[in-house]
Amino acid sequence: MSKSNGNVRIKFTLPELSPAVRKSAQAFHTMNVQRRILKYLPYRSNGSVKDAVIRGTNTESGLITAGGNSKDGHHMAYLFYGVAMEGKPKRPTDRALNYTHTPNAQAGPFWDTALKTHEETELCGELKSHITKSLERKLK
Repeated sequence: MSKSNGNVRIKFTLPELSPAVRKSAQAFHTMNVQRRILKYLPYRSNGSVKDAVIRGTNTESGLITAGGNSKDGHHMAYLFYGVAMEGKPKRPTDRALNYTHTPNAQAGPFWDTALKTHEETELCGELKSHITKSLERKLK
């Protein structure tokens, strides 16, 4: 099973930023990633995957996790890696999961990688724009 660290990091060179601008930029990026990543999440009728991601978001640290308790965490890992499980206790198999694509056509495993692959340019541009606006407001 391939591994992903679940990070959606973007890197670019910026001038030194004040702590307030850094905090604002981190919060903006975290919420932007959270909003955009939803289209890559598998859909469940009760919204538990989306809700678990929202519960696990920390705008200060930039950490977006899915699953607040061990049951949620194990289920989210199963969906994230896209590998069917079986037996008691559950063990990964060699079979890939079949995702429902009706509400989210791009749903599948490794949501972080899918988001970065498809939207890194937009994420980077929006973050740069946010930082620029924050710096302009600070200068006024």
